[in-house]
Amino acid sequence: MRRSAFRRRRAGPQAHPHGDHAAAAPAQGEFAALDRNHDGFIDKAELPKDHPLAPHFGMIDMDRDGKLSPAEYDAGLKMLR
Repeated sequence: MRRSAFRRRRAGPQAHPHGDHAAAAPAQGEFAALDRNHDGFIDKAELPKDHPLAPHFGMIDMDRDGKLSPAEYDAGLKMLR
């Protein structure tokens, strides 16, 4: 094993050349699927009642506009990890 590969392996996931982009892609697809009216937001009616974020909707909606932006949705998913 080359020394640089060994260092990346020991450094953990933050050393991955794609960083968080690999994790963000599935979240973007899920967001798009939940955004049924395609307005770029997920309102409470669009979020299924059994979705893990549903009970936390009010806390995740940081600007209190009644809908989740992609950034708010991603922050909510990170909160649940």
